[in-house]
Amino acid sequence: MTRKSSKGQSAVERLLEQQRQYQEWLDKLDQEAKDAAPSHVADRVRGDYAARLEEVTAELREHEDGIRQALADATTRSEGLAKQHADRTDELAEAKLRRQVGEFDDAHFEEVSARCKSALSELAKAMAQVERDVERYEEVLGQIRGEEAEEAEADGGKEREAAGAEGETPAAASPGGQMGLDELAFLRSLTKEPKAGKGGAVPPPSPKPAPAVAASGERPAVPEPPAAVPPPPPEPVAPPAKPAPVTASGERPAV
Repeated sequence: MTRKSSKGQSAVERLLEQQRQYQEWLDKLDQEAKDAAPSHVADRVRGDYAARLEEVTAELREHEDGIRQALADATTRSEGLAKQHADRTDELAEAKLRRQVGEFDDAHFEEVSARCKSALSELAKAMAQVERDVERYEEVLGQIRGEEAEEAEADGGKEREAAGAEGETPAAASPGGQMGLDELAFLRSLTKEPKAGKGGAVPPPSPKPAPAVAASGERPAVPEPPAAVPPPPPEPVAPPAKPAPVTASGERPAV
């Protein structure tokens, strides 16, 4: 760890300690000291602690990169300590096995066992401290991310409200209303008298439009036209007269 990173980590530790202190005072004020003074005095003290806590949190936000680096260092240190702890545990188990088969005598085993147990005890303490550091750094980063998310959500809500206010337009006419206007215009056109053409002739009425489609989508039944009357049968026609036979002399006999 460089001197610069060590200095930044010290500043983070100081801010974390102040943050814990202000939060503890606020909790005690709400739980134990709420009846020890008039409400306006308690509110003033609470506001002071809250403002100081906000200042510390803002400073921690400025050290976010340093906190992330401290978290990465603590995580790496925790992994290294865990590996050392596993190695000392394996060394102690190996010494027990060599003693069991007769390679190690009691004196040598006791020496190896004492060294491994002492190392394991120190490693356990160091691992516990590093784990606390990791949890503290993760907690602070979680608070910073939570506050940033809340601020982003608040800004997004304001932008959506502004966009909604600017985008409001009068409601457009509904399809039903438009259809009503068309039907009204059609009825008015039917009630107008047709203009006479040249010579006083009145043009035939225009064909009626097809019936409107019902709301269910089906067309109303149209009455069938009356059956056509069959034409009268033709009058019988008399057959033509047969010519008279001709005689041998070429003359027709008298009829």
